[in-house]
Amino acid sequence: MEIPEKHLETIVHLGLTICQAKAYLAAIQNGTTAKKISENTKIARPYVYRVITELEKLGLIEKAIDNKSVIKAVPLQVGISFLIQRKKQETLSITQKAQKLLRDFKKYDNKTIVQDYAAQFIWLSEREPYIRKRREEIDNAQTSIDFITSWKRFPFTVYTFGEHAEKALKRKVKMRVVMEKPPKKHSLPKVIEKLEKYPNYNLRYIPNPPLAVLGIFDRQRIILDASPSVGLAECPALWSNNSSLLAAMQYCYEVLWSTALKHP
Repeated sequence: MEIPEKHLETIVHLGLTICQAKAYLAAIQNGTTAKKISENTKIARPYVYRVITELEKLGLIEKAIDNKSVIKAVPLQVGISFLIQRKKQETLSITQKAQKLLRDFKKYDNKTIVQDYAAQFIWLSEREPYIRKRREEIDNAQTSIDFITSWKRFPFTVYTFGEHAEKALKRKVKMRVVMEKPPKKHSLPKVIEKLEKYPNYNLRYIPNPPLAVLGIFDRQRIILDASPSVGLAECPALWSNNSSLLAAMQYCYEVLWSTALKHP
């Protein structure tokens, strides 16, 4: 019986190599010998012997005392339970090491780094750094956050950053959002009702999709997306604290805000 890819991925995520996972599951199905496991998995027999030895050390394979060529896999429920427990121990160990690392380097956290330039430009080319940086800026904002966004990305933006936005609003951060009018067949996400309860949250509308998508934080930092027409984090973005860029973008934002409508 061929082992589904999804089952192999599950075992691999629990800590086995792909060959170990194949051999273990094959042994459970019908693999009483290395030869059978090799035939069922298409793994070369010399390598199967090595994999079986590895699985035996892990406690997932047992060999008969009177005939060591005969093997037996421990029940899957027992094996998975063992692998999960081992994964928990590994996670606990790395967590403890990470905490020690943080303690040892804490003295450097607030150390001023002298730089050769007054402003920074950081290119956020991947999805996770983009989302992490945006959350960080929302969490660190003290006075104001100004957004320009599109309807295409607005719902996902709200669901991704809504909790962080609400915390900022509770800190009395003034938040303004500009986007185009939503299509009639759509309605605003319900989470917006929660945000609109805060007097420091304001949402305005423009008739057409925006020519730029950006976020300005405390009028000191900006995240400018490379394209306004794609979904959230589907394109690179530029983070900057350059005063000239910020002044230009803030001016454009104020002009757009003054002409935007309060109702769609």
